[in-house]
Amino acid sequence: MGLREVLASHQLVVSAPLFTELKQVLHQKIQIPAELMDDTVAMLQQAAHAAPGPMGKVIYAVSQKGV
Repeated sequence: MGLREVLASHQLVVSAPLFTELKQVLHQKIQIPAELMDDTVAMLQQAAHAAPGPMGKVIYAVSQKGV
């Protein structure tokens, strides 16, 4: 099952710094090509809906539903 299929049936909640950390992990540890890394993170960011989190921090609910 691919990322798009998972997001189609689940909602992923992440914090804003996770996008930065995800790019670092994809680049440094998994060593995927920069274009694929950028596309993956951009897809998640486009599907994200900002929501207030604890202590005023922004969290994102990421889902393909309605996207």
